[in-house]
Amino acid sequence: MNILEANGESQGDGAKLVVKSGAKFGEPDALSEPAYKLVDYDLENYGEVILSGYRAKDHAVALINYGTIKATNINMTGKNGSAGGSIENHCKISVEAGLSLYNVSMYLAESTLLEARYMDAKEIECEMGNYSIFRITDLGDAAGNYLASFKSWNKIECKDSDYALLDFTQTKLLEGTLSLDGNLQLLGNLWKGNEFSKNLTLSGGSKQVDKNASIAIPAGDCTGNGNQGPTDPPSNPDYPIEVPNGSYYTFAMEDNWPAFGDYDMNDLVLGISSQLELGRSGNIDGMVLFVDLIAVGATKTLGAGIQFDKLSASKFSGVSVPASLFVNNNYFESAGNIEPNPSAAVLPLFDDAHWILSGSQERTMLNTSNTSKTFYPVRTIMYELTFAGGVSQDDLDMSALNFFIVNGGNTNNRSEVHLAGYRPTDRVKSETNGYIANDPNNSDKTMWGFIIPTEFKYAAENNSINDAYPEFSEWSISSGEQYKDWYEHPNMDHVFKPKETE
Repeated sequence: MNILEANGESQGDGAKLVVKSGAKFGEPDALSEPAYKLVDYDLENYGEVILSGYRAKDHAVALINYGTIKATNINMTGKNGSAGGSIENHCKISVEAGLSLYNVSMYLAESTLLEARYMDAKEIECEMGNYSIFRITDLGDAAGNYLASFKSWNKIECKDSDYALLDFTQTKLLEGTLSLDGNLQLLGNLWKGNEFSKNLTLSGGSKQVDKNASIAIPAGDCTGNGNQGPTDPPSNPDYPIEVPNGSYYTFAMEDNWPAFGDYDMNDLVLGISSQLELGRSGNIDGMVLFVDLIAVGATKTLGAGIQFDKLSASKFSGVSVPASLFVNNNYFESAGNIEPNPSAAVLPLFDDAHWILSGSQERTMLNTSNTSKTFYPVRTIMYELTFAGGVSQDDLDMSALNFFIVNGGNTNNRSEVHLAGYRPTDRVKSETNGYIANDPNNSDKTMWGFIIPTEFKYAAENNSINDAYPEFSEWSISSGEQYKDWYEHPNMDHVFKPKETE
């Protein structure tokens, strides 16, 4: 190897370095710091490697490890943002400072450890095996540096039967998204709390956990300190404990029920996430609901609400909503509070979607036309709810939240559009009371709204949802049995493409 004496850096230009079993590469310098830095080398290690740095500069590199690797920094970002390469770990990789990854494919085998103090990741795809650990330890600073930071899109999955662990002390999703799928546990906190929870997608059994609920992984040569897993709870824990309530959901509706209209499903597009407050009794004492108003493709006044199908109004002890959400006061009797209906409690969300998103009551389509020069930033609204005596988490599951829009009428005689199979409120127009909007038993299974567990590229104005998503019709006709991931396969010629305001 050609070690450059000035900085101990060796340029590999795509060459491959193999460290055999029992062998050791790299020695500490006089200050007991790793002395060697490898640049543009493929590295295949079966022994022990000690480095000051490992970097992809002009070549995408392959890092394959069956032994132990200790490095001060690993930078696999490539020159000018090119692909960094791949990591395949079958034992232990420890990075004392920063791990930088761009367009890197990763495989972390069963009962292995990849750890670093902090990480910057962009467009990584990582597959993890049973009991593998991906650990980022730093708490970060006030500016959001030195933590587990993700930009653009990122995907991590575990296809095995038991869980793998993502132990990220602080996860930053300000400029990117993180999609977790399969048997994954995410341990740690989101930077700035739940503010960017919409950028985290959990599916296939993946979940956020606290330390006491995380999987136990024994310490070992390839797992380091492992993970302690469940312990006895402290005698006086701090309550309430905040826990996430499922994934980020998108709610999309057509407002012309029972007519079809243009069937673009963009008359109202909302993003929904929530967190729950767990009390000492084990029941839920409070709920914080985040609603993102994304698009209004309607030219009529639209309101929205949630009926809590498993809760009566008496179960609520308090509601806190921002001011100025209700400008018409035509659709809901208890604007800014729980509507006391006999059958189930209703939380009014707003009564004029145009006003909320644009600050105007002009009935123009907002964020649905690809020819429009104006794009309105998403408006996020927070609703804080408290419960009398606590309620069950099952009462607040997404399946028990009956989202609906209001497209006409008044407080005691309103026109509502609900998702398929959900019942109207007690205030629905008398001529439609007694049957369910979007009856799932209609002959062609047509629906006027849906909710999906992720962000969503909705149809552009005057583009049918069937054109924007070719599998949508078959999914609908099959009552959801076929093409269950239809929303992941858009025809980009027919979806709305956001742009900045000119």
